[in-house]
Amino acid sequence: MPADPPSFPPDPEAVRPRRLISRYGPLIRTFGFAGLTNLTNFFAVAVMLVAARVLGREDFGALAYAQSLAIVAMTLVSFGLDLLVTREVSRRKGLGSHYFYNHMIWVMVLWTAILAALAVGVMLFEPDPLLRWVILLTAAAWGLRVITLSAQVYFRAFDRFGRESAVALTGQTVYLVLCLVTLVLAPDLLPFVIVILAARSIGYAIALVSVGRTIGVSYRLDPRLVLQLQRMALPIGFSAALSAAYTQVDILILRSGLGFGLDEIGVYGAALKVYLALFMLPSTVTNVLLPRLSVSFADGDARRYRRLVWGGGALLFAVSLPMTAIGIVLSPWIMETVFGPEYASGTRVLQILFVAAMIWFQVFYARMLLVVIDRQRLMVWITLVGLAVRIGLVWGLSETWGIEGTAIAVVIAEAAMLASLWGYLALRRR
Repeated sequence: MPADPPSFPPDPEAVRPRRLISRYGPLIRTFGFAGLTNLTNFFAVAVMLVAARVLGREDFGALAYAQSLAIVAMTLVSFGLDLLVTREVSRRKGLGSHYFYNHMIWVMVLWTAILAALAVGVMLFEPDPLLRWVILLTAAAWGLRVITLSAQVYFRAFDRFGRESAVALTGQTVYLVLCLVTLVLAPDLLPFVIVILAARSIGYAIALVSVGRTIGVSYRLDPRLVLQLQRMALPIGFSAALSAAYTQVDILILRSGLGFGLDEIGVYGAALKVYLALFMLPSTVTNVLLPRLSVSFADGDARRYRRLVWGGGALLFAVSLPMTAIGIVLSPWIMETVFGPEYASGTRVLQILFVAAMIWFQVFYARMLLVVIDRQRLMVWITLVGLAVRIGLVWGLSETWGIEGTAIAVVIAEAAMLASLWGYLALRRR
């Protein structure tokens, strides 16, 4: 018989890549799908870029003002339930269909109540009839967007990030096509916001059907569950509402407090759209890490928890540093070429906001860590203090240096928030 061929030990260099792929492959795929989901949000950014050029500074300023009001008001629709549901369902997946049914009913009730209250306020305090309709339609559309995102969190709890990406891509493509066609055929503010509302309604229907088919629907009304969840989510909800106000208060102060014109608000709003679009990057990391950090913390796996915490923070820093440098260099091109020559005066504003975005990445991440370790109440107080600081800085610096002073105020406020959050986390670790 022929002798057996000689056996050799496996080459460590050849084995290591396979081990790395088998170990980190699922996490890499999850990050890829989560990144694709957030990448679809750039469709909305693209729509706003085109809208800024087509509508002009004044109409775009009106739209930016309406969106700021809508974002602040309609954040109350989810009111903290999204993060809490992700955490709870990731720990007890068998209750996902029951949570989903009651969750969706509750957010629709909140959407209706908030929209009605906003309508009363707009009719009482907004003298411009056109702006009234723009605010109400924009608020309704943004509320449906919030509800759509609330439905999509169930994909994350079940690690179905691929399905979430498909739903997000479909809904955002509908939004992109309808809005761009409207801007070409009927380049006016009111038709544009009507189509936005229609597109968001379609996106919500797509998400609702897809999630229902993925995890099932219990169709059993459980008011006690909803109230219990909402009570648990109140700290997160208050913090989310304060955070929304924190990111949008600049435009509200410029318009309602300091009396800036809609054309100046249009310039600042254009730069702010780019700044807020950058938030999609840290949200990709937090969407992936929140369920894993939550499980590691609940299981007492301190080693894995620390590795995920520091890995996520390092990843965000590695992304934000070159992003800020490139953004500062490209700011003149973004404002003058992408938005249009009439927005060129906002170049320095955008450069300053790129610096603020690098700081906000870490703020966003630290806020998520407070949720993981069940310190939601502290997050409310830190955000409240940060909001007060930002209002004071924006009011004072904007009067002196205009919209550039507003951007400087944002940087200082972000740095104060970061110091407070990481200071607490560092002290708690000791």
